Amino acid sequence: MTLSLVIPVCDDVAGARTVVAGAVGLGIFSQIILSDDGSEVPLSLADFADLSGLESLELDVLRSETCQGAGAARNLGLAQVRGSHVLFFDADDHLLPPLADLWHRLQGQMFDFCIFKHIEQRRRDAGIAGLFADDEARWQAVGARHLLSPLDSEMAPVLARIAAYPWNKIYRTDFLRDNDITCGQTLVHNDIVLHWLGFIQAQTILCADILCCEHVVGQARNHLTNRNGVERLQVFDALAEVMTRVGEFDPEWQFAFTCFYLDLLGWARERIQRQWLAEFDDRAQGLLHAQIGQRLFARINRDDPYRARRITETLIRGG
Repeated sequence: MTLSLVIPVCDDVAGARTVVAGAVGLGIFSQIILSDDGSEVPLSLADFADLSGLESLELDVLRSETCQGAGAARNLGLAQVRGSHVLFFDADDHLLPPLADLWHRLQGQMFDFCIFKHIEQRRRDAGIAGLFADDEARWQAVGARHLLSPLDSEMAPVLARIAAYPWNKIYRTDFLRDNDITCGQTLVHNDIVLHWLGFIQAQTILCADILCCEHVVGQARNHLTNRNGVERLQVFDALAEVMTRVGEFDPEWQFAFTCFYLDLLGWARERIQRQWLAEFDDRAQGLLHAQIGQRLFARINRDDPYRARRITETLIRGG
């Protein structure tokens, strides 16, 4: 088993250097791919020449001449992955030493992907080292309380409702390629496709109750959390790509994905500029009309009345 690391980078040489140095220090990667997403000053191997330990692995720099989004940058990197497994990461987050322990535990294991826990920087700043409360509750609900354990297939739709991050999973490379699973091509929300198609298509998922990285939300304008322009409407394109690929959902996956995107749409609506609200609401109404039939709504109303009210409010607002 060999592990490749794919890092999208856009005008953040310092962050990329920090991640590469940390990755080399862990000693578990055979290949690091830096995918330059249209940086104003092109990234080059020379930017990393002074880092020690690079001789022990393969370091590649790829480039898109224009900014396509982190999803497209990851896809560019995935096409060049030579490791049996791959971890996608971001240049502004931090790898933690327990990741090396997890990789050693995974040796000889058969799995499509292994999902691990992470530290949310905003929670750490509040004195809590771990996930946001809702995500932690979903981990607890599926019984993933061990250092490494298989996820029951019936529990996969439950855990899939956690935040759709790309960097908290080690994927088997051939699993992604055989199922034509990539990241979305939108500028924002491009991790939804990878996350959900991975969960839906996987036969074997391992869960590691180990904090392997730290997610940092900075003030950079291009960070997803800080984007509030017309690009926020791309959330509908990202959701449509999942719906197109999976066709008719199994009822449990229908329920899980609907609850997920109801929460996501609420989050996105709070962050979009007022001038785009009417179009956002119209598209949300169209999505709900197209995707939520009577049977699914009855299930949501029975098991999750709060989100049933959200559906009704969205349809009224959109109308």
